[in-house]
Parts: sequence; C-alpha cells; structure tokens
Amino acid sequence: MHDEIDAPVTGDAVAVSGYAEAAVQISGTFTGQLDFEGSVDGTLFTPIYALALPDGTAAVKAVAEGMYRINCRGLAAIKVPASALSAGKVSVLVGLTAN
Repeated sequence: MHDEIDAPVTGDAVAVSGYAEAAVQISGTFTGQLDFEGSVDGTLFTPIYALALPDGTAAVKAVAEGMYRINCRGLAAIKVPASALSAGKVSVLVGLTAN
C-alpha cells in the first residue's frame, strides 16, 4: 500500500469485496497521521473505524506504528492515506481474510 513514504499521499485503494477483514500494519518512525477510510462503491471514501491490536481500541487515524483490524463486510475498498506527514518515513501493508 505504502512503502517508506515521507510526504502526505491520498493512498491507493485496496479492493476488499468478498473479504471479511483487513489487517493493516503500520511501521516506521514518523511524525504525522494516517487515516482509515472505506468505500461502499469504490469511489467515495469516508472515515471508518479500525481496531488497534491487541487491545481493540477503535480509531479512525493512526499516529504511530501498530497493527489494526478493519471489518470489510459491505465495503468495496479501503485505503489508508497519509493526510499529514512532516518527518520520518512510514510503510503500510494490508493483509486480507476471506469470508
């Protein structure tokens, strides 16, 4: 999804239709914010909750390294744009679990 980005990006959409969950791994040393967004039609993206692992705290953004889980049921796509990134580099990987 993102590989060592160092500036704000809108993010590439990941097709999740037919998948139950997405695991989102955020790594790197950075100052900034990444947002969790989902879309029913694959075009219009809005904020969605991701659950921080392992404690299950709901979040619509990430400001540090971590692993998150997103419920993909009913969604066509997700993305994790870097809306603010002022220092360092961050990588985002997504893994999908089938229904």
